[in-house]
Amino acid sequence: MPIVDYEAKARQESQRVFADPEISEKNKVILDRFLGIYEAEAARRSIFLRLVRLVLRQCDDFERTVHDRDAINKIFRGLREKYRPATYASILACTLRLARWLNDGERPVGLRDLKRPPSRMMRRNLRPEDMVTWEDGALLARSTT
Repeated sequence: MPIVDYEAKARQESQRVFADPEISEKNKVILDRFLGIYEAEAARRSIFLRLVRLVLRQCDDFERTVHDRDAINKIFRGLREKYRPATYASILACTLRLARWLNDGERPVGLRDLKRPPSRMMRRNLRPEDMVTWEDGALLARSTT
């Protein structure tokens, strides 16, 4: 059994999104339609719902907003400033997934300006002293059994 119950986590995220008063009813209807066809494991659904919620809260009509470059650029500028590059890339990927579904597989005009951050920006700068050594791992293992 996994440490995290991903099915429960996905249900919790779904309830959170559909109970969120900052997300318009139009956006909830769009999301509900999308989730009816979205086939993904529970862990992926949970991540998708958590991240797409950040965008849906900032627009009244997602279907119309994805075609407005200025509105989308403003929303994603704020997200880019608030979150780390890897999180921003995940938010963008989840938003694109929903937007492409709404736009018959095509990237909507409003989202064409947005690019993923380069991979080098998403890497963490770990130093050797940040890593767990073999001895540290062995000590951890002994202390948990």
